[in-house]
Amino acid sequence: MGSRTLSDARILAVDDEPANVDLLEGLLEDEGYAGFCGTTDPREVAELCKSFSPDLILLDLHMPHLDGFAVLEQVTNDKAEDEYLPVLVLTADVSPDVKQRALAGGAKDFVTKPLDATEVLLRIRNLLETRFLHLQQSAARKEAEAAERRAEFLAEASRVLGTSFDYQTTLSQLARLAVPELADYCMVDLLEDKDVYVQVGVAHVDAAKEALIREAVPATGSRHHPLSPVFRSGKSLLVPKVSEDLIYRMFGTPELQQLAVQLDPRSAMVVPLQLSGRLIGGITLVCSESHRCYGP
Repeated sequence: MGSRTLSDARILAVDDEPANVDLLEGLLEDEGYAGFCGTTDPREVAELCKSFSPDLILLDLHMPHLDGFAVLEQVTNDKAEDEYLPVLVLTADVSPDVKQRALAGGAKDFVTKPLDATEVLLRIRNLLETRFLHLQQSAARKEAEAAERRAEFLAEASRVLGTSFDYQTTLSQLARLAVPELADYCMVDLLEDKDVYVQVGVAHVDAAKEALIREAVPATGSRHHPLSPVFRSGKSLLVPKVSEDLIYRMFGTPELQQLAVQLDPRSAMVVPLQLSGRLIGGITLVCSESHRCYGP
């Protein structure tokens, strides 16, 4: 959840009566909730779930075109298997069968109309607290899994580097080790002479794009490697978001810029390689297709 609070929650209200949507908006606004979206057309819910990304859905059951049960089924089928997206049903239908059907269909709670403001707000708060707890646990689990993958990578990298005194050959294997666990594509470049680098390793989750990398990133004999200043600094560089402006500044010609854009770099990490305190090259890790991000 990061620094998000309950007041930042995104709440989607679905009711074919505009007055009901307006009532909920006013109720939530008075309570301090900032993110509200309402619709009187249940056919819009699927698209709103994508564009608005709600933390909670307030749903009427009896609506034209698409009733609440159909919306519940749609939401359940569209969300990720491990995602907790609570739906609070608000309806005037108090029959036990309807309540049981809604809860069995994926609703997390049920309130009957006419609404009691205090009850509605308490149930909304309870569901949002559970939603945010799930988000925190999911983020912690993903971070633990990422840390485990990094540890496995470092262990395997150490094993590979320890198998031969020919570091140029063994370093070329690092690119394959890094993809896809740490990056969507990876380049390993070694220093041959002052500012002259040779590319000894390339790997991409899409093997067909490895040729693009070799074209976009200068290889043997180049005196204009776009990352050579970072390698020389001896300090790792983290780029949480790679902008087009950065691509255009790093790659001097329109041809190279176009190739780099095709590779769609979104986040990057550059790590200088040193041996006994001497610069020998660098590893460039890039996230693209997976939408992962290095850093905050």
